[in-house]
Amino acid sequence: QHQCAAPLEYNLLITLVNIQSLLLETALSASGVAGQLFPVQPFVKMCSFDACDPTPDDECCIQDASSTIAVSLVHISGRCMTEGASPVCQLKGTTQASAEEGLAAFNDLYLEATGCINLKFSTGSIVLEQGPICVVHGPVKRLRIDQQPAERIVAGTFLAVHPLITLFDAYNNNADTAAGSFTAHLWKVNATTSCTDCSYIPREGKLAAGSVSFTDMMVGDSHLFYHLRFVVDADPLVFEDSRNFSV
Repeated sequence: QHQCAAPLEYNLLITLVNIQSLLLETALSASGVAGQLFPVQPFVKMCSFDACDPTPDDECCIQDASSTIAVSLVHISGRCMTEGASPVCQLKGTTQASAEEGLAAFNDLYLEATGCINLKFSTGSIVLEQGPICVVHGPVKRLRIDQQPAERIVAGTFLAVHPLITLFDAYNNNADTAAGSFTAHLWKVNATTSCTDCSYIPREGKLAAGSVSFTDMMVGDSHLFYHLRFVVDADPLVFEDSRNFSV
């Protein structure tokens, strides 16, 4: 006759990782420059309840969570409110990060368009929206002539039509807070340098809200044909030529 041994009892403890909130390790910078990395890149923590105090060693943050966190943007003002489908309105950089010990790091995020945005972080159904970050234009890299000189000009008199140019950065954002000087030089057509013997003094334009106007220009010598070259003095490789005109 065999006697049955007493049954063994096992206690099995299962801990469920229940992510209930996301928190930023460091507050985002309130400003940025178009085409440049955000000054503060996001570090996002996964935590087990909403009241978690955002400190690196907080007990409520889940140190072994390994979910993937995605980041997207929400436009709240600026150019992309009407140009949302434009490529410059898309968040650039790596927009998904895998958490290590409950912390997901983003390190190369930036935006090419000007305006204010919020960043939205999500994993599953958990969402955190933070901001705003207001992005301003970069250096002037393109000029657009909005008002050309007249096709015929009388020698020795001020131009009746005042040239007007608008300033843009490399991403076609209006450089409405640009500083510096912008000069109009006179060139003979097909010349390799600006004209130094044409009874013309290079003129610095009047800058206001991203546009530059030229109001006191005069050419003394008659010739077929001239054009004006508008130059960013701080970056002479950035220029735009007017249409040809005769004097």
